[in-house]
Amino acid sequence: MNDFIKNLINFGTENWLTLLTILVNLVITMINNKNNRVAEKKRQEFKKKIENLKNDNAHNIQVQEYFKKISTDKQSEILSEWVTFITDLNAFKNIFGDEEKFKNMKHDVVMYGSQVTVSLLASFLHYVYENSKNNPEYVYKGIVYTAFIIASLKYDFSGYLVNPMDFLRLQMKDFSHYSDKLALYFKQIKDETNISLFG
Repeated sequence: MNDFIKNLINFGTENWLTLLTILVNLVITMINNKNNRVAEKKRQEFKKKIENLKNDNAHNIQVQEYFKKISTDKQSEILSEWVTFITDLNAFKNIFGDEEKFKNMKHDVVMYGSQVTVSLLASFLHYVYENSKNNPEYVYKGIVYTAFIIASLKYDFSGYLVNPMDFLRLQMKDFSHYSDKLALYFKQIKDETNISLFG
């Protein structure tokens, strides 16, 4: 053991400096390698995020192209059928009575509507199935649901966002008489569906 200590002491200053230089270079190399691995990992994460953004954009473009391919006539037909609910309140009752007609309207929304529109339709139908058609309140909330579906379809087909309440203001002569009730249903529907598209 004493020989080992003597050899270390006799190792010499020059040799100690060389050894220290080697050790410092090793530590610096290890730190640089670690930094390079961290930087490479960050580069890979960044590339992955860019790739995901590209994929999302490509998907959005495909969706837009799909809707553009639908003929304007078909879009007008679908939107017009739903607008009839608001422009002719008797149609609200009549269309529900015509199961085949309403089945086709649902089919068109599922085929050509966005996720938001389909979600609104599902909530609307759930509401219809659970509530009495003879209840006057049922009709008012149903009309507001319909206004949401129309606004969503309009956005799907044209890119224009219209407040669903504007459809009701346009059509209902006594809108101011029912505005508080309709506004309440508007808020309820937004809360029930978690749809932020309409403000």
